[in-house]
Amino acid sequence: MSCMGITTFRNSFLLWDRDTGEHFGNINTWQDTRTKDIVKSWNNSLILATVKSGAGILHALTRSQKFKAGRAVKFLTAAVSVRLKWLIDNNEKLQSRVNQQKVMFGTLETWLLWKLSGEKVWITDRASASGTLLYDTFQGTWSSLLCGLVGIPLHILPEISSTCITLAVCDSSIFGHNIPITASMADQQASLFGHCCFDLGDIKLTLGTGSFLNVNTGVKPLAFVTGIYPLVAWEIGQEVTFCAEGNTVTLGTCMDWLKSVGIIANVAASSDMAKSVSDTNNCYFVPAFSGLAAPINDDSASGLLIGLSASVTAAHITRAVLESFAFVIKLQYETMLADCGRTVNHIRVDGGVANNDFVLQCIADVLQKPIHRPHTLNMTSRGAAFMAGLGAKIWTSLEELKSLKPDETVFQPQETSSYYKKAFTNWEKAVSRSKAWHTA
Repeated sequence: MSCMGITTFRNSFLLWDRDTGEHFGNINTWQDTRTKDIVKSWNNSLILATVKSGAGILHALTRSQKFKAGRAVKFLTAAVSVRLKWLIDNNEKLQSRVNQQKVMFGTLETWLLWKLSGEKVWITDRASASGTLLYDTFQGTWSSLLCGLVGIPLHILPEISSTCITLAVCDSSIFGHNIPITASMADQQASLFGHCCFDLGDIKLTLGTGSFLNVNTGVKPLAFVTGIYPLVAWEIGQEVTFCAEGNTVTLGTCMDWLKSVGIIANVAASSDMAKSVSDTNNCYFVPAFSGLAAPINDDSASGLLIGLSASVTAAHITRAVLESFAFVIKLQYETMLADCGRTVNHIRVDGGVANNDFVLQCIADVLQKPIHRPHTLNMTSRGAAFMAGLGAKIWTSLEELKSLKPDETVFQPQETSSYYKKAFTNWEKAVSRSKAWHTA
């Protein structure tokens, strides 16, 4: 085997003892919501308000993207920073070892590199670090300001490395050979790379448990004030490529809900059911089972099904749910492009929900852009393999990788813009009614 690449879910992490290797609990995932009340308190705190106000003044004086980003700092339950602080504060043994500088932190790729290297290498790649809310995307280092705000000591954080380099050598005791590990990537960035979205304005859309809309923003990070956030996409050699991301976490949950309440027999049947009716019969669905993400940014919003009448059928409801996916993506897409000031080269999709032809045609119609679906949808693994191959010199350029692009199906926008223009307007009315429902 020439090389190995790693790709992992972002924002899941482990803590372990530097001396004994003992884990302080199981893997902590982005779905842990025990910090919900703390997040709300911090976001409403005077300290954060002061930081944002100061950043606003500095941005007005300097026009720096870094200070523009500071105006929109917001803590999230899905972010590593808050969950990490909660775990330290609620585990006396862990807290004691942190104070003794004997604790090692790592998102999953860090832990895998540590174990595969025979516990010799303690690093994270730059792209994974950028998603933790502990990293300064504009300075390219762990953020002493963000870590200080939360109370995370810098000494528990691993060294930051390039995406595409010999990160470690897999110990021969594991697979029988010393295998160079030449790439490590977070899942969404790996998917972006696997789609060969190497150029400014390239977009990939992952439709799975959640949706993740990523646009390549080039060699400079951009700041946003709408809840869209900048990330490192990858670092090859000395060049860092950045991306912007908008996401929502409830697509898969909505599909499961349709099945659980008996509206559809199985997820695969939803596309044909939605196609069996020409509209939603004035029925609209807001996919806010976990609140509404950017650019609405309302954690207290509620899922909503509105416009019901005696003539509404299961097919109408199914179509309303699937159309809502496209509407959420439209909001993020238009907000992102307005903030980026970019034109779109192409939009490529992957993920389990990307198998749903109705959803993809609906997105094409709503955005009035072609949607490209490759015949192989595992772009995350493909991206990690491409990056590892570059690191091992199996390929020497991005152009070589573009030539390996898989066959694809293209969903062209159809002449349905007038229907979706009215439907989107009505859907926005439904969204306004779902806001702030879960308030104390």
